[in-house]
Amino acid sequence: MASRTGARRRHLMALTLLAAAVLLGWLIASRVLAPPVVRTVTPTWGPLSAAVYGTGVVEPLEWAKVRAETSGRLVLLARDEGDEVVAGDLLAQIDDPKQRARLAEIDARIRFLEADIERQRALVGGGVASRKTWDLLQSEFHQAMAQRAVAAEGLRQSRVTAPIAGRIIRREGRAGELVDTGTTLFWIGSPRQRRIVVQIDEEYFPQVELGQRAFATADAYPGAPIPGRVVERTPLGDSDQRAFRIRIVPDDPDEATARLPFGTTVEVNVVVRTVERALLVPRSAIAGAGLWLVREGRAEYRPVRLGLRGRDRIEILDGLAGEEEIVLEPTVGLTSGTAVRPLREVPTGATGRR
Repeated sequence: MASRTGARRRHLMALTLLAAAVLLGWLIASRVLAPPVVRTVTPTWGPLSAAVYGTGVVEPLEWAKVRAETSGRLVLLARDEGDEVVAGDLLAQIDDPKQRARLAEIDARIRFLEADIERQRALVGGGVASRKTWDLLQSEFHQAMAQRAVAAEGLRQSRVTAPIAGRIIRREGRAGELVDTGTTLFWIGSPRQRRIVVQIDEEYFPQVELGQRAFATADAYPGAPIPGRVVERTPLGDSDQRAFRIRIVPDDPDEATARLPFGTTVEVNVVVRTVERALLVPRSAIAGAGLWLVREGRAEYRPVRLGLRGRDRIEILDGLAGEEEIVLEPTVGLTSGTAVRPLREVPTGATGRR
């Protein structure tokens, strides 16, 4: 009786192991033999823009860098950052005792010559002195006046004044320190008007034209570009950077003032071409000179002619009707005729930059 029970148990265990093996084999076979899953999407119709990319810096539309015209000790800083100034306003004073002493010496010489000339004039008129002596004094007087003009100009240069009207956007230096000729002391610019100076790679620079739309984005405001237009293309490039500069003026000065402080680094896209209605596919679907399609459950390679290239989408000029099922990110081993299982995704919009 016990032997029959043990045999029955061994028989049930064998059947259980056999069923498990069959199930495991079926699972493995279904995975190995089943067609691979490929993500697919259909082409879309819509507008597409291609843009040339560059990085830029925000500057005042009109600005001036104010430098010291003479060397000496900076004894006064009359204005601070944010102050409004007009042309000619005193910004700083540089002490130049040697120039002041020189000017005082020349003034004393001029006063002496003026008095001497008057005395000689009377003597010449009375026939007591010769005309030649009076002429020599006149010559010395004119030389002294020329020397005074030079000394006065040197003293004038010790007064640092505003060359243009605007706002002081930066102040350098501190009172009491020594400065050299050419030292930058102030930056003055128009407070509301801004421009963006952008570096464009020399390969794409020929595509940029005056009047084209441009969009600037700062890290502080991601996803909120500030629109503007190209107003200037520099004729001379930078051979070291292999780039040219363009200048862009924002459309809305108030918006630019609020969001783009002077000195801000921005990313810029200049729209160089726009197609209002284009047949579009994702960039990730492009494989060489064509696309992989899914037709009746099998992969098929289709050569196409590419058009405008955006950031995420590419225009198809020829080779598609617009209703095909396109493989996204096709694998390297995909071959024509391979059975596949499509997993369709919802297409998204299109816009782009180069």
